[in-house]
Amino acid sequence: MDLVSFFKEYAPLYGFYYLGIENDMRGDYRLLGLKPTTNYRFDNDCYAAPLEAVNA
Repeated sequence: MDLVSFFKEYAPLYGFYYLGIENDMRGDYRLLGLKPTTNYRFDNDCYAAPLEAVNA
């Protein structure tokens, strides 16, 4: 969770406002509160949410 806190603090300074996980086979997205996304570049298991909505 320290890494997520780091991203929440510093990512907006560089123009990033979303956090995403690709190929999350372990299910970590549930701990962070991420939602499934529809992305046709990837097969499945992709999740994302705005940084301010991520649980950390």
